[in-house]
Amino acid sequence: MTVQDVDVLGENDKQQKREQEASAEMNKDTSKAMNILMIFARIFGVLFCLYFFLVGIELMGSAFKVLGGNGAGNTLRDIPNSLAALMVGVLATVMVQSSSTSTSIVVALVSAGGLQVRPAVPIIMGANIGTTVTNTIVSMGHAGDRLELERAFAGATVHDMFNLMSVGLLFPIEELFHPIETIASALAEDMLGEDTDSPVKEVVGPMVDLFIESNNNVIDSLSLGEPTAESGTVTVTENCDDSDSTKAKCGAQKYWCMDKEMNKTWAKIHTHKYPVFSKSRWPCEDHGFDSEDLCGSCTAAGCGPVCALSADVFYKEEVKHGDTIKAGIFDFDNSEIGGTCALILSLFIMMGGLMGFVKVMHKLLLSKAKEILRASTMVPGYLAILIGTGITIVVQSSSVTTSALTPLVGLGILPLSNMFPLTLGANIGTCSTSVLAALASMKANAMTIALCHLTFNVVGIVIFYPLPQMRRIPIYLASLAGMYASVYRWFPAAYIVFVYVALPLVALGVGFLFEASTAGGVVVLVVLILAALGFSYWWAMMG
Repeated sequence: MTVQDVDVLGENDKQQKREQEASAEMNKDTSKAMNILMIFARIFGVLFCLYFFLVGIELMGSAFKVLGGNGAGNTLRDIPNSLAALMVGVLATVMVQSSSTSTSIVVALVSAGGLQVRPAVPIIMGANIGTTVTNTIVSMGHAGDRLELERAFAGATVHDMFNLMSVGLLFPIEELFHPIETIASALAEDMLGEDTDSPVKEVVGPMVDLFIESNNNVIDSLSLGEPTAESGTVTVTENCDDSDSTKAKCGAQKYWCMDKEMNKTWAKIHTHKYPVFSKSRWPCEDHGFDSEDLCGSCTAAGCGPVCALSADVFYKEEVKHGDTIKAGIFDFDNSEIGGTCALILSLFIMMGGLMGFVKVMHKLLLSKAKEILRASTMVPGYLAILIGTGITIVVQSSSVTTSALTPLVGLGILPLSNMFPLTLGANIGTCSTSVLAALASMKANAMTIALCHLTFNVVGIVIFYPLPQMRRIPIYLASLAGMYASVYRWFPAAYIVFVYVALPLVALGVGFLFEASTAGGVVVLVVLILAALGFSYWWAMMG
């Protein structure tokens, strides 16, 4: 081989190396561009899923309005007492495996007027208990190693113990004095003042109206009830004709007294029907009678100075049997069927949007979130609460945060005492979903129940975290549960069935029993308490 041949080979090697470097640089630029595009795609995915979550919330509100107007939306309103409402919150959250979903449904129902704030507070408390089932199930993945199972189950149940203790302490206080509702109501009033138009509603409203548009005038009229029929009658002699359907019949006629609000609301049911309404209700003045003389002394609810001879006819035809759906795909002849279809669809849209939002946020930020969680294992407690709050707001799920931490506790990386403040932060962070749902309507009552969720968790933390003596109680109980889990392999499964299924169902039954018979409820409750104390004594002696 000549020197010239060697030089040619050297040039070829250099050229090939330059081409490889150029190709690697191009691949690097392409990879960087793809990463940027992927980030933008995921941001778009977050906004897309958030939009449909809000659409689901608004659609659910419209569906509840329609069903409530028809009397079919009274399921939660018919819960007999607060104990039953608390258990409904637990069971509903266990079924959907997400307090974000159950609390968003409650916010939508309160916003639609289907449920008042006060009876909704126990449901929110129950949701706090039900959401802890996920990380408790996750802890059972360490069942192959007794020590890991003990640590992991303790790490999972420290969340349970805090929530159970908070509910056990604050539930009776709230029933007696309503401090949580009072604080939340004041905060909501400061934030919103009176009910205002929601910019979110302007964005999602057109999409919701494609499916269902509630007839608010009929619904408002239904909420005012029936007009008051006076016991007396009047004898009609002026402007009457037995053969003319647009005029009152002559002779003795009943008359109804309405307040001005009812009269005004009725007139809005259908603007094109208002002239017909004016004639068909036959105002007393048109027949020579003075409304003030006939109805001026009326004091019953909904009663007022407006007198009409056939208000019952209009109420029956246009209000009681009126169409609570104005327009949309679900504008069926039967409003209850249309409202039910809209409600079912809203649940799918809301849960799909929320699940999509959580998954996209996981891909976008969860790797960073896990790094932050690992780094937070040795930070001061109050900073850990803030970290837990921030991470949960990002991923929109306390179950995700606590489920990610539970294996770290099981492996011995995260001490139980450091796990506790992170779970407290997760409790606060998960409230962001219900606040977001309340912002969709910008109604004071919806924001109040969302802030009840936040206030309940903050007050619980103030009680059980700052003082070391109080802080040790849930940690000790969780450690005890972990010890039992390591000794008795059946204990975790039995614990989940008892705490999240059996106990709520029994308490729900007791709640309904109290409604049927107070004496019977007291007897059963005393028997159950004695049985629980007897079992605890037997268990302690056996141990």
